[in-house]
Amino acid sequence: MQKVKQQVARNMAYSLISFIMEGRGKEGIKKMLEGEIPVQYKLNIPIVLLGGL
Repeated sequence: MQKVKQQVARNMAYSLISFIMEGRGKEGIKKMLEGEIPVQYKLNIPIVLLGGL
């Protein structure tokens, strides 16, 4: 069950970051999420995450 939660969280983060950083390629975003690179972002638009566990 823990692996499923991690995968869902990873997919939600990927979707959010790919929306925000349109210019980045798919592999660049995956590298950021799977690596040990801390990612922070500050937005001025509201974000609603649906389907989180």
